[in-house]
Amino acid sequence: MREHPPVNQRDGGELDQLIDATRLAHPDDLPAAVAQAALALDIVEAVIWLADYEQAFLVAVPSKSLPGVYIEDARVPIEGTAAGRCFREGAIVTQVDDGGHRVWVPMHHGTERIGALSGILPSSDVSATEALVRFTDVVGAQVIRKSGYGDVFYTTRRRRKMSLAAEIQWGLLPPLSAAAAEVRVAGMLEPTYSVGGDVFDYSINAGVLQFAMLDAMGHGLNASMISAIALNAYRHARRAGANLEDTVVQVDVAIHREFEGGFATGLFAELDVASGAMRWVGAAHPFPLLHREGEEIVELPCPPALPVGVKAELGIDVVVNTADLCPGDGLFVYTDGVIDRAGEPFGLGGLIALLTRLVAEVDDSAELVRRTVRAVVSHHDDELADDASILHVRWLGPDGRR
Repeated sequence: MREHPPVNQRDGGELDQLIDATRLAHPDDLPAAVAQAALALDIVEAVIWLADYEQAFLVAVPSKSLPGVYIEDARVPIEGTAAGRCFREGAIVTQVDDGGHRVWVPMHHGTERIGALSGILPSSDVSATEALVRFTDVVGAQVIRKSGYGDVFYTTRRRRKMSLAAEIQWGLLPPLSAAAAEVRVAGMLEPTYSVGGDVFDYSINAGVLQFAMLDAMGHGLNASMISAIALNAYRHARRAGANLEDTVVQVDVAIHREFEGGFATGLFAELDVASGAMRWVGAAHPFPLLHREGEEIVELPCPPALPVGVKAELGIDVVVNTADLCPGDGLFVYTDGVIDRAGEPFGLGGLIALLTRLVAEVDDSAELVRRTVRAVVSHHDDELADDASILHVRWLGPDGRR
């Protein structure tokens, strides 16, 4: 047997080895490079797993040069498995078998969960597990870096053909979740492979979380083009320093100029992460839902308003609404496809009942959104009548405590 110094004395060097080995490697060579570098840490059968677009399965990234490690089309359900628990709870999970201790470590990009790394350790030694955790952090960073110029990580996550409209929508999105000391945010889109008109965005700037949800008229490619113009107009205005009212006006004008008769419903908001003060503009969009500990989930109503794309033509002013959040408050923003279904709508009451149950079970925003979307899709028998998207924002208070 090979003799090595203790893991905690050499894992830094092996991390450097991984970085060096992958700096010029093709993206689809990363799985093999990871497995090879892991051997120096006495980690065998190291495999990269990514969550599919629907966040229903963890799927192994293929490694053609390591057929003994990667099994063709390997995937593991996120519900009801040890690997899935690793992803759902962000926990290190160990399975003991004759081959040793198979350890699953959650993989993140910053605070966004993207999958897991699995590997077999010779023992459950704490230092060995800690080395695998640090190793996983480096692997996650490499996955994201190489995703910028390699398609293997995108194709791995797909379980069927994606429409052109959906390709555009997914390319527009920010990370599906993010966290700062004072706030959490997470979102998802459905139907994953054919979504056309829904999109969301968020950004934290100068102590303010700015976020928006848009639902463009129609379906398919035309809807995706409207939402692409709307979202980029939103980002352009925001990055130019426009206030909330002017941002909405610029989105409205952009749609009106480029799409005759086109429009989008939307919600645009700003949350001061130090005080919890929120300002928002509704544009013919479902009201946001507020959940506060110990109280029923309620809508935050606002005066009737027209969609963006028609306000400028009619000379209608933007109306800003306000609310003060308490530490621990959560806000759900959603599109009407969540509660609509041909012949049998889920309904606002059904959504509130579902959220009431889930917020009592789940604390993490990303997992709360995942479970909500999976439940809505299941209720609709996997056949949504319209795009259905959810964005969850949770304010923890100025010091991150609730």
